[in-house]
Amino acid sequence: MKLYELLHKYYNKDILKALHDNYDDISDDAYISALDELRRLTPTTEKQNLKIRVEFQKDNFLDEDNNKEYLDCDGIGPNEKGEIIRWGLEFDRWEDWLAKKIDEESFKKLDDLTILAGIMWELTYNGYSQEEVKERADDLNSRITEIKEHPENLKNWDEVKKKLEDEEK
Repeated sequence: MKLYELLHKYYNKDILKALHDNYDDISDDAYISALDELRRLTPTTEKQNLKIRVEFQKDNFLDEDNNKEYLDCDGIGPNEKGEIIRWGLEFDRWEDWLAKKIDEESFKKLDDLTILAGIMWELTYNGYSQEEVKERADDLNSRITEIKEHPENLKNWDEVKKKLEDEEK
């Protein structure tokens, strides 16, 4: 099933409830705006090489002792060697998101609304509209260009860290 099909099976209020069940600090108005924008879009007809996978992951980084789980959403698909790996989707066009299939493993482990909550969280990671996401992507790309064109402006992390530690004293 593609995201477009799954999204149109449920009302916004049901998706918002699933978001509240799985994440903190949910802004209903921001998500309603994003959902409304998504519902107005037409999925791209371009072939999508990645599927969407939603699953619970252990949070070993932030919670080493309890191994608390969090709802995670990634793309999965082949790399240049044909190996299936995880891919970030947060900067993909929303029309592309809508056209992507949701990995069957997600449906085996989670209910539809939990899958939609994970997708909406990831899809809106950089903004609650395509325009906001595009602005973030443009900003990131300009920073990458700046680094490539002027590597002499880069600072050594160890030096920056030492300077920050010295300032704290």
